[in-house]
Amino acid sequence: MVRHLFRTDYETTVALARAEAASEYYPGGLIVSEIRGVRPNVQVIAAQAADALLRIENVQMSIVVFQLNENTVGISARSTGEMNVQVIMEALGGGGHQNVAGAQVRDADLDEIKAKVIALSQQYIEENEQNESDTAAGR
Repeated sequence: MVRHLFRTDYETTVALARAEAASEYYPGGLIVSEIRGVRPNVQVIAAQAADALLRIENVQMSIVVFQLNENTVGISARSTGEMNVQVIMEALGGGGHQNVAGAQVRDADLDEIKAKVIALSQQYIEENEQNESDTAAGR
């Protein structure tokens, strides 16, 4: 019965697998993926992909950028708790929670938003690491 409740259709399964396969790992525990093309259930697929990517060893933050409709790019972000994805999503006009956040950017290009997400995330990671070393050094 439980197995039946968690079944999904073939197209969703393939889209999820492609999103996971398209992911790129960056230093500091960041992994970013994308879902190109407008498709049904894309928000759910992006959320599931972000959750799945977070289970990878050494990943502390996962972000999936997707095409919500013809002129809106969506972003689904997850964190294990060490990093605050809400701060990054707020910088893009979104919000959420420290561990689960997202944004929708209108009149945007997926590649531009993906590059912006990576830059913002890397800046956040660098600042977070700097703050930790300052604390460890007693500053």
